[in-house]
Amino acid sequence: MQNNPSVCFEIDRAIENPAWDALVARAPGVHCEQTTAWAERKRHHGWQAYRILVRREGRLIGGAQVLHRRALKVTRIGFITRGPIAEDADSITLVTQQVIEGLKQTAHVYLVILPSYQWTEIVPVLSANGFYPKPNLLTPDHLVTATTVIDLNQDLEKILSKMRASTRYSIRRGMKHGLEIIQGGEAEIDAMHRLLCQLCARRGISPSPAQASEFHDIWQCLAPKGMAKLFLCRYQSEIISSAFVLICGGSMLVTKVGWSGQHAELNPNHVMWWEMIKWAKEAGLKQFDFHGLMPAHARAILNGEPLSEDGASGITLFKTGFGGDVIAMPDSYYRSFRPEGQAALRLGGAQLLSKGRIQRLVNRLAHSVPRQSWVG
Repeated sequence: MQNNPSVCFEIDRAIENPAWDALVARAPGVHCEQTTAWAERKRHHGWQAYRILVRREGRLIGGAQVLHRRALKVTRIGFITRGPIAEDADSITLVTQQVIEGLKQTAHVYLVILPSYQWTEIVPVLSANGFYPKPNLLTPDHLVTATTVIDLNQDLEKILSKMRASTRYSIRRGMKHGLEIIQGGEAEIDAMHRLLCQLCARRGISPSPAQASEFHDIWQCLAPKGMAKLFLCRYQSEIISSAFVLICGGSMLVTKVGWSGQHAELNPNHVMWWEMIKWAKEAGLKQFDFHGLMPAHARAILNGEPLSEDGASGITLFKTGFGGDVIAMPDSYYRSFRPEGQAALRLGGAQLLSKGRIQRLVNRLAHSVPRQSWVG
């Protein structure tokens, strides 16, 4: 721990830390990746965790949970997802600086920070401390960097009024046809995963996670803490749509969905998402997060430009039809905490990374860790 009498950090390697989890639960803009339950789940994939706890006059005000693991048998890489966090906006810059001081003790050769939605203020702090925007050519890729969210502090009529007229029509039409929205348990996860695979097959993409066992793993770690829910749309005893959601910090995050493709005329997905929004509000949550838009689509919407017609435009139109606020998140940032690695970045930066040999070396390091292990 540092000797600063008013603000200091400490490294916490305990498996459980109730005080930290309590901070995560009440801090704005946070996702479950910062909880000790998530760290426990990631232990199954070979990651270890520590937390950099930042205190002011002895009171915990913020910090970051760092997942890390050995790569190429000789060094360690790290990942901070949706962090650092702080109890309020006045503290986040100070907390981020202290987290960086803590990271200097770790000697990670490669560390990535994916900031929280809430804290764009940390970007200048990262840049001033040797972090660089992570190019897409570097792992981890396919990170969510844009989304749309609904403020659940509004009443339901207000939420409805902000929806696209066609979305409201689809919800009301679907609700007339006997669709049931129910919650499932672990016994229904295999059915949910089948629906996910069917949806991915129609879109021509690979399902992620590829195996239902991944969802069982998440469920066993998070559901007992109330952090994972499974919603299902049933029609005439048949499950036709599903959504796997995570809950943390007053937010519901829809992480994975599935649909058999059957009964499209009943609008099962519009009805299921509306019922999830209602459930989240009734549960006292503050935000409903659709979890992911194409970054180019988000930029176009925020700039008042038309959407490009591509394979994902239909998904974007579906999500934005619910009238939420579109958010373009901060980029992910990376740096090395090994002197030789950081010196190379300072001297060459993006130009150095553009060289094929260096790209291959960095990605060999990062790809020594399975991709699903990074993002799942």
